[in-house]
Amino acid sequence: MANHETDAARLRREKQTLLTVLIQHGLTNFQLAVTGHHGGGPRRAWASIPLDDAAHLHHTLTEAGYIVRVGAHTLSVLTGEAA
Repeated sequence: MANHETDAARLRREKQTLLTVLIQHGLTNFQLAVTGHHGGGPRRAWASIPLDDAAHLHHTLTEAGYIVRVGAHTLSVLTGEAA
């Protein structure tokens, strides 16, 4: 139980930090979520942002330690290490 509570607290902090970073960069059009499942690998906070709004932040977010993936229409930003 304590492990789940620790995981939930970490995810809340990751989501809040990511939210703060995105807002500081002037972004308002994004969705926050959590990846993974209990027991199915690491769970991480992530954001999906329209590529037109965030392509210019790819380098900045990477330098800040986020994992950034570019799709056809979105930029995905993950916290921590991804598998």
